[in-house]
Amino acid sequence: MGFGSKKKDAITQSVDKDNKKIDEYTVVSIDIRRSVFHYYTMLGDDVSSIEHRVKNYAGKAFDDEFYLKLKDALAGFVENEPSETVRKVAIVLSDEAV
Repeated sequence: MGFGSKKKDAITQSVDKDNKKIDEYTVVSIDIRRSVFHYYTMLGDDVSSIEHRVKNYAGKAFDDEFYLKLKDALAGFVENEPSETVRKVAIVLSDEAV
């Protein structure tokens, strides 16, 4: 199942009009209460560039099957990202997980 995102153009997405590199920030949020993985990206400080993708999962949190589902979800999220743009990643867990 795809995530409905178009493949990004690495050249236009990673440099600005002056050919300065723009950092892409990535956040993966794991909501164990709702059984959802959230994937957010943003280019530099441009909040209008924020993309949000969601993948639901079923099962217990943090068991072996959970990590396989997380791995598959992350692979699906990043398959539409040029490899040179996914550099800074933060993982966010819901309060129930800590």
